[in-house]
Amino acid sequence: MCTTLSNLLPVELCAHIFEFATSPGDLYNICLASRTFACEAQRLLFRSVAIDTHNRRRSFAQSVIAHPSLGRWVHSLAIELVERDDDAHQAFLSLVNLRHLRVSGYTGHSAAFPSSQFLGCPYRLLSFHNYSFNLEGTVKFLLNQPDITNWTHQQSEFYANGEEGVKFSNDFLPNVNSMEVDAEVLAAFSSSRPVTSMKVRFWHLDEEEETRALRDIALFRDTLTTLSLQHWDSNPHVSLTNTVTMLTQGAPNLRRLCLAGFYRNDDWGSVSYRHLVVS
Repeated sequence: MCTTLSNLLPVELCAHIFEFATSPGDLYNICLASRTFACEAQRLLFRSVAIDTHNRRRSFAQSVIAHPSLGRWVHSLAIELVERDDDAHQAFLSLVNLRHLRVSGYTGHSAAFPSSQFLGCPYRLLSFHNYSFNLEGTVKFLLNQPDITNWTHQQSEFYANGEEGVKFSNDFLPNVNSMEVDAEVLAAFSSSRPVTSMKVRFWHLDEEEETRALRDIALFRDTLTTLSLQHWDSNPHVSLTNTVTMLTQGAPNLRRLCLAGFYRNDDWGSVSYRHLVVS
């Protein structure tokens, strides 16, 4: 029946119908129905890949290594990496159209960026989301990805003394317009970027460090319209009033402001933005 249906319906119509199959299991079954169906279903099955177990990572890598043509369908990839994973590196070489990469976890002896797994990779990313690796190790990788517009850096370890001295060159992420970063990352910028949306995580900082991070936001004053400040597992040292006062001076074009983890124990009614939504 499936073969008859594939002969009766145009391939374009089949492809449109398959768009409604959101379950990877359903798409896998469609691949088994016929060669015609398999070609279209594989494109959807590999378009957005999320891998959260060792077995899935190995299965994905081995499939792409055995059939490199599958790699060209991968547009978005969320993956947990392990140290010294040669299969992952070989699979990455086939992801010529990868545009969105999320590293949601990493198993290794340290949080140093495993640069060897990304050597020679041909893709040009539009977004890179890192929740595992330290800042210093990712800089060289990101210097080769100038098209990135959406960037997340929230590392899993505290910042070492060496990382506090990291400075980004002017050609580092020149087109980024949306960032979700730890407060320490802001100090690495020495020139502005066209950032319109920013989320900053404050993670066990003292008052001087918090104040410096709030001042660093001013570097993006010309374009920044949406800002979220999140105190994660720590109490804010800078009062709510002083925070908003600094933002009125450093980010005058804000339209949306979210303050999470602040204790509203002072009166900031006299401090206001025009046309600003605060949550």
